[in-house]
Amino acid sequence: MRVTRASISPEPSGAGLVRLLGAAARIATSQRVLSLAIGLISAGVVVTTLATAGRVVSAERAVLERIDDADVTVIQVVDDEGGAGLDAVTVRRLESMSTVAWVVGLGPVEDVRPSGLPGAEPVPARYVVGSSPALRLPPDSGFRPQAVVGDASRDRLGLVDSSGAVDLTSGVQLPVVGTFTASPPLSSLRELVLIVEPSWTGPLRRIHVQVRNPEDVLVTAEAVQAVLGDGDNAAARVEVAQDLALVRAAVQGELGGTGRATVLQTLAAGLLLATLTIFAGLQGRRRDFGRRRALGATRVQLTGVVVLHVLLAAVPGALLGAVGGSVAVVALSGSGPGWQYPVAVALLTVAAMVLAAALPAVTAAWRDPVAALRVP
Repeated sequence: MRVTRASISPEPSGAGLVRLLGAAARIATSQRVLSLAIGLISAGVVVTTLATAGRVVSAERAVLERIDDADVTVIQVVDDEGGAGLDAVTVRRLESMSTVAWVVGLGPVEDVRPSGLPGAEPVPARYVVGSSPALRLPPDSGFRPQAVVGDASRDRLGLVDSSGAVDLTSGVQLPVVGTFTASPPLSSLRELVLIVEPSWTGPLRRIHVQVRNPEDVLVTAEAVQAVLGDGDNAAARVEVAQDLALVRAAVQGELGGTGRATVLQTLAAGLLLATLTIFAGLQGRRRDFGRRRALGATRVQLTGVVVLHVLLAAVPGALLGAVGGSVAVVALSGSGPGWQYPVAVALLTVAAMVLAAALPAVTAAWRDPVAALRVP
């Protein structure tokens, strides 16, 4: 009798993947011991990583937050003599830098007094250019220019309802149109009267530059100096908390390096343990793989089934480990590393488990089906 091989029409890729997932789910259900072992290894790797490297990351975050509270991300451009030529154009140029969040420029200090009270105590005032979430000015009232007061300067001027007028030493009278609020790093402005005039092009004596990310402070300071150029602007002084920035970089580098080394060591141990476990689990299924090969399953399909089986078993274990490890870190150190770190560790662990399945899967798929079927 002559046996001919039946031709099989290729399946769509989507249908083939669904069939592989179904086969992997059935294997995961039937091989409960192996699936449970893979899940426990995944959970153990995540918990161990979070309990060690996660505590380092939590400590790093706490230290960096304390350093950042010292306004390490603020750069100041100062023109003491008034000859550097800083103006609104300089502010716009600095605002265009990608690492800069906001820029606020302040003009020279002028004294103001409440109108009609020439003998009253003067209060310092400055023109302001730019905007910032840390400086909330009242809505534009249509006056050009106009004065706004902080809570401290309002009390010194004796303004009950934040309205009225003030006189500059030059004799110019400005309407007071409201109160502004200032928070760190601009909270010192509460002592001032700010003069708002969008078309003002006069000189600036001080520019506050807020950097988006603390690690970009030193680079941005160099870029600010480059923006000022070699002309008159070069007379301005660029001030940055360089010592704090260097300490921050050192802390981030030292603790970050320790955490990464711990993660790699834990993942390597988990990878080795998972590989040995999967090898042992697949040894008992040699006949099953030989039967599948004899029935027409390709090596790629068998490899995919094993990898998907490991993936289905590793994901729940990694998620449980991320939750349990995060709770453990908070209980041990009093603060957590944030949600991004446990998620990243869980994803890396799942990837390591899939990588661990690759060699056993390929070995099982490329085994001679006839020899596999002879296994008693």
